[in-house]
Amino acid sequence: MRLFLIGALLVPGLASLHSGAAAAPKLTLEQVIAKALASPRATMADSDTAGAQARVDEADAARLPRAKATAFGTLSPEIQCIDAPCTATDPKTFAFHFSGLFGGAQIDITQP
Repeated sequence: MRLFLIGALLVPGLASLHSGAAAAPKLTLEQVIAKALASPRATMADSDTAGAQARVDEADAARLPRAKATAFGTLSPEIQCIDAPCTATDPKTFAFHFSGLFGGAQIDITQP
């Protein structure tokens, strides 16, 4: 008797589920693809792919040598020495007279 009562209660529910499934609209392949590409999972997969590609690029960059160049240049002033070893100069005769250029450059290349 219990089994009959449970069956009597479930049959109308199953019938309504079946009729609801039949009423669902059918989608074309293009609609299904568009729906899948618009989902958040597709966006997450694209982000994961971009992150993996960035890690690959970073690993590839470690194989290449790194170069750093530093350069400077300035004008060289004319200095008047007081004594022969030039341990003292005469600040009273200071003027913006330049007698040449001074500069340097350095290049560092490192292979990781």
